[in-house]
Amino acid sequence: MDCLDPATGKPGSPFGQSVCLGTKWADDYFERVWAFIDQTGFKGIAVDGPYHGCPCASNVHQHHRGLTDSQWVQWQCQKRMFEEEQRRGMTAGAPDWYF
Repeated sequence: MDCLDPATGKPGSPFGQSVCLGTKWADDYFERVWAFIDQTGFKGIAVDGPYHGCPCASNVHQHHRGLTDSQWVQWQCQKRMFEEEQRRGMTAGAPDWYF
């Protein structure tokens, strides 16, 4: 589930340890987030990003093929999250390009 540093092949990123949003873990995470929102009626999520995703050199993560598309795939995942917030009428603190 972690981003793999391209230089070392070990978990890590320019920002320390970082989860890769191109993984099954991220799919399950967002499913739990939306279930929580549905059950509680929350109308906003405060995130400390958005981030464009750390480079990830993994060749086994479900949603990217390796380093070359890892950041793009993670950016798309965050974009979908903000679009879902917008679809639900939630408050989303994010730049316009995510919508």
